[in-house]
Amino acid sequence: MYYWLKTAFAFLRYRKLRNSLTLFALIFGVAALTFLTSLMVGITDAMIDNSVRLHTGHAVITSRVDDPSPVIARWESMPVPTGVSAIMPRLQVAAVVG
Repeated sequence: MYYWLKTAFAFLRYRKLRNSLTLFALIFGVAALTFLTSLMVGITDAMIDNSVRLHTGHAVITSRVDDPSPVIARWESMPVPTGVSAIMPRLQVAAVVG
C-alpha cells in the first residue's frame, strides 16, 4: 500500500499543470451544477406561482359590511374602459384550504 501512495504523490508532483487544471475543472463543474440546480428550482417555483395566480380567481369572497374598505372604494370609483363590463381587484391572500 505504501508503494501505491508513494507512486500517486510522485505523479501529482510530476504533472503539476495537468493536476491543477483537473482540480479547476472539478471545482468549476461542481459550481456550475450547483448554480444550474438552484436556477432550475427558482424557475420552477416562479412558474408554479405564476400559474396559480393566473388560474385562480374563480371564487369570489365578499364581505357583508356596509362600509367597504378604502381599497375596494378605490376600485369601485375607477372608470370602466370601453368594452369592459366590470372591474374587480385581485386580492392575494395566503390561506390553507382543506
